[in-house]
Amino acid sequence: MYVEYIYQDAHVTFEDFESDRKRVRAAYMEEVPNGPAKAEVLTGFMETKLAEVGLRFSNRYCIPLDYASTRCNTLHRSATKLAGVGLRFAHRYCSTLQYAVTHCN
Repeated sequence: MYVEYIYQDAHVTFEDFESDRKRVRAAYMEEVPNGPAKAEVLTGFMETKLAEVGLRFSNRYCIPLDYASTRCNTLHRSATKLAGVGLRFAHRYCSTLQYAVTHCN
């Protein structure tokens, strides 16, 4: 059940995962008979699942960050282009005013 829950990507937050991890650990410690490899098996399992969940969480947040970065760069290019258009218009307007002032006096 726990492994399927991880593969379904059902943990919304890391705290959800940590809560389930503690619950599974407690159940394992209670239900599995004591033996020489009991702690080693649990530690190996938890280490593997922690790595899997860590990758899932990092991938979940990297995709929106990549999109935001791309969108930001696109907006920056658009703003730079618009600023250039605005500067050209301002220069033309100033030139026209200077011409008018020079020739009207």
